[in-house]
Amino acid sequence: MGTPGYMAPEIATGQYGTASPAVDVYGLGAILYRILTGRPPIEVADGDFARTIQLIREHDVISPRERDRRIPHDLNAICIQSLETDPALRYPNAGEFAADLQRCLEGEAIQVRQSGVFRRVQRWARHRPGLAITICTLFVFYAYYLIASVTGMLPGEESFKRTVNLVVPLAVLNAVIWQWWLQRTEGAAWTLYAWATGEVLLLTAVIFSGDGARSGLTAAMFVLVAASSLRCRPLLIGYITVLTMLSYSLLWVDSIVVRHQPVSALTAIPTMLAMALIGLIQYIAMNRSSASLEASRDGMPGNNNA
Repeated sequence: MGTPGYMAPEIATGQYGTASPAVDVYGLGAILYRILTGRPPIEVADGDFARTIQLIREHDVISPRERDRRIPHDLNAICIQSLETDPALRYPNAGEFAADLQRCLEGEAIQVRQSGVFRRVQRWARHRPGLAITICTLFVFYAYYLIASVTGMLPGEESFKRTVNLVVPLAVLNAVIWQWWLQRTEGAAWTLYAWATGEVLLLTAVIFSGDGARSGLTAAMFVLVAASSLRCRPLLIGYITVLTMLSYSLLWVDSIVVRHQPVSALTAIPTMLAMALIGLIQYIAMNRSSASLEASRDGMPGNNNA
């Protein structure tokens, strides 16, 4: 069937009927990637077969130049085209692939197709889901904030407005810094936990400066819990869920003890239960995905256990 980390996505997903010369182009591109970077295009530290197949199915390959800036742009472009997730975007056959490599070696213009802006943004976002979702969420939130301010829908508390204008750039900075550290540490788990902690604390600060537990912005806490699955780490889902529930419970206590505008237990308790259920669903869904991949492994052609 192939070696995990070097298999074309259509083979890794069991679509054998769609196999074409593009499968071999992917394999050759994977070897070129290994030559350029010293590692396969898709790699999991513990050699987890299911996780490797999941990455092949769901993620584009990280650009060789992101691994090593010394790699020439043309060679990087050739390698990336040979490893496109969509077979139609790869070289149609090994001959075309070899011809472009020869042009690169001879210093001639290569024939690789340049990716459009949308494709480049998509590739960037798929490799940085946490940063991408943070930027999109903050953009939507700040746009809503500006519209609400202009139309007079927003309460006039200056402290809330100052907090929003401070927290939004801090949230962007928090995401950028931890994304950078994530790349520097090659995906170290602690960077994701630190990143998530910063996001929850900043969101809590915004909610606290407004109406507290009565604020409609508490809905953003559900978004944080739901988005935690993008990090593909079940324990992190649990951590974010617990941290978010703790933050909301503190806001609830504040509404009772300090603001004297208590949120009813019939509202607060279901809210926290909903957070817990969303986290649990995300956790189970991720584990079921891995389990299904493990199960499919037994029925794959060429597997001795089949």
